[in-house]
Amino acid sequence: LPLAPTVRDAYRDLYTRINREGFRPVVGHFIKEAFFLPFEHGAISEAIVTAMISHPEALASALLKEFPALEAEPVLSASHTPLLFIGSSRPGFDEQALKKVRPDAWVARVAVSGHFMQIFALPQLIAMIEKFIAIEIEHEPAARSR
Repeated sequence: LPLAPTVRDAYRDLYTRINREGFRPVVGHFIKEAFFLPFEHGAISEAIVTAMISHPEALASALLKEFPALEAEPVLSASHTPLLFIGSSRPGFDEQALKKVRPDAWVARVAVSGHFMQIFALPQLIAMIEKFIAIEIEHEPAARSR
């Protein structure tokens, strides 16, 4: 999805800090602060962080360097399938840019959740997906007749 300008800046800063201070300590701290809410910290979040920073440093660092420059709009405009984005309570993408390219996109937020909703808020996530599917199935015959 189109990144919010503040998120692009945060990832650029992250890459600069990685080069100055080292990959694992910088990225580990970033993940803990950016992806988890305080009540989500614990053994599960530590395991996730450990797995995320265990990737080969050169590969992960190269991906983080390129991440702020990625443009979602060409992909979004080429896609014509129903689109549901379920995000955390911390917005990290530019919803207006998404709606410009895909006005039909559904955007939902899991209240009081960090990035890993599938772990910490699974019932809410499932309910949102089921609602989206039910509505899309209901509207599918009308879409086929166009």
